Amino acid sequence: MTPKLFLLVTLLPVFGLAILTPPITELSRDVYESLKLEPANFAATCNDVDFEAAQADFNKAINIDTKYKWRDAEILSQQVLNRMSTSAQSFLKVCTARTKFYQRMAMMYDGCINRLYLINKLGPSATNISAPYIYTEMWQQLDFLCNGGKELALRNFYHFNMFKTNPAFETCKKNFISDVNSDHYDFCGFAGVFIECSNKAYADYLHNLQLGWLICEELRVGFAYDCRDLRCHVIDPNSK
Repeated sequence: MTPKLFLLVTLLPVFGLAILTPPITELSRDVYESLKLEPANFAATCNDVDFEAAQADFNKAINIDTKYKWRDAEILSQQVLNRMSTSAQSFLKVCTARTKFYQRMAMMYDGCINRLYLINKLGPSATNISAPYIYTEMWQQLDFLCNGGKELALRNFYHFNMFKTNPAFETCKKNFISDVNSDHYDFCGFAGVFIECSNKAYADYLHNLQLGWLICEELRVGFAYDCRDLRCHVIDPNSK
């Protein structure tokens, strides 16, 4: 059986280019429909008015138009990506805004930032169901980058951004999209191949094991919701 794992890099929509990995929007509807929809924590109900207000405040804090909400997840996540990759100061500004969003949402967080809840808000007639997946993964990756990954990301800010524009990494991502769209039942297996491919691309790019772990872990976190057995095994370029 193929080992399972999770990348955001969303990745459902996958995150990986300049700090946050940009969401992969070329995935088919069949891929999304094959992924997990765990029930919301109903002890943590979602007040949509307060949810939208918290999102608007987050957007304002990092100079993103407040019209972008979870339904605009593809645009919103790209805007957040742009802010985080501008400078170390901008990176920290996004992290501060994320902390305030989390604190304001409080007990509502798990109820609102939930695939099943958001898909139910879309309704059965929705033709594009990617937003709930991209949106929830965005927050998962921010949680990692603004906590456990923050120090390494800031210390290696230039290379952390530049690697995600590397042609070898882009090839890994394109192959993942092609593979998973052709066989969505092996999503986690292909996610694992994508991460291994990215590890190899990074090892050829720079000899820095700590940054290699950070890049791998950012991808793993994006896939973790669906592929919980994924692990990061960083390649030491000097051991080749």
